[in-house]
Amino acid sequence: MDNKLTEMAIEMIRFLQKWGLWYNTSILTNGNSYSYSEDKDQCYHNLPYVEFEEGVDAEELMQAPIEDGGKIVYESYANPEHIFDMIYGGPLLLLARERTYKPNTEYISLEAWDEIFQRTDVLAIELYELYGVSSFEKYYEMVKHMCLMEFFDMENDEHIYSDWDPVVYDTWEEYLAANDTILLEGTDEAQLQPISELFDTYASYEEVTERFNHLDKEMLRPFWEKKVETAKKEVINDYYDWDLESMTPYVLQQFDAIFEKYGLWYELCFYWTLTTYRVEDEE
Repeated sequence: MDNKLTEMAIEMIRFLQKWGLWYNTSILTNGNSYSYSEDKDQCYHNLPYVEFEEGVDAEELMQAPIEDGGKIVYESYANPEHIFDMIYGGPLLLLARERTYKPNTEYISLEAWDEIFQRTDVLAIELYELYGVSSFEKYYEMVKHMCLMEFFDMENDEHIYSDWDPVVYDTWEEYLAANDTILLEGTDEAQLQPISELFDTYASYEEVTERFNHLDKEMLRPFWEKKVETAKKEVINDYYDWDLESMTPYVLQQFDAIFEKYGLWYELCFYWTLTTYRVEDEE
């Protein structure tokens, strides 16, 4: 069992580090402690941010002062066997005690972010903030519209915009007459003029619409994928406290599964501690 508990400690640390929950946490088992360290170079089995200590008295560390008859005494609600105990004070406390996932996003691993992107709308929100669309289908429709309304350079994601719409203004001359044209920085009349050559009248607009309706989607996919990767990097590097509470059941199920895998079940002690018992003891 001793080797299994060491394996469990390593697996638990990997899990906690993956999901940004390792901060301010200690694991006590086999008379050893595995604690969060601010030093990345402090490692245990190639796991960074881990301070390892042997010969630790779990009973003492799991105690807390309580008042008893006007006196302060130290009490422990942990299993006297101290099979596998945990002390926590960061986001793991919220997961274990409050049953809610609120990690420090700065410490979430790339592996975990991939799962978050698949299971939440975080990526869609960032894509919309950056590009005004949140899915490939909407991006495709937007580019079709740009092809009709603008000069659009997909390679460089640049466009020269004109608000002339042949649905509103039947001719280029009518648009110019109705608007005091303000040219964008870096543009001039010569750059905007070719728009009038694309659509002389609303009838010519209708003639080319069908061609753009058949714009090759797959041609656009690499450009969309680049935008998705940019949005992911923005989310990961932003350190914004994204609302990830919808991930709680998913993360909590994995947390519980580690104990089940090693034939243990856990019980919360003080607000900041957790202890374990063997499943057969429960039976």
